[in-house]
Amino acid sequence: RYRKERPELCGFMPWFDAPSCGQPVEPEVAVRYNGMLAWSLYFVARSLSEIGETDLAERFELHLQSMREAAVRLSYKGLGKVAARFSVAPRGGGTDSKSEQ
Repeated sequence: RYRKERPELCGFMPWFDAPSCGQPVEPEVAVRYNGMLAWSLYFVARSLSEIGETDLAERFELHLQSMREAAVRLSYKGLGKVAARFSVAPRGGGTDSKSEQ
């Protein structure tokens, strides 16, 4: 139901801070919480599959797949820096990969 009502969020949750009267949390916190959500969906889907609850497992997997398709690809640059944008050349030629801070 959530994915149908809010398709623009691609399965990600908009995290808000209750003590701040519903202000959005810091982006770093939202990324961390959505990461925990994604890992939870992953393990729940796998666990349900293992016990034969394939229909329910598929529902969790669909939510996770929505998140995977919309997730921004990041590249760790070292020294605590992450590239804001990262491009990879196709195999078999082309230019080298590059990243922007």
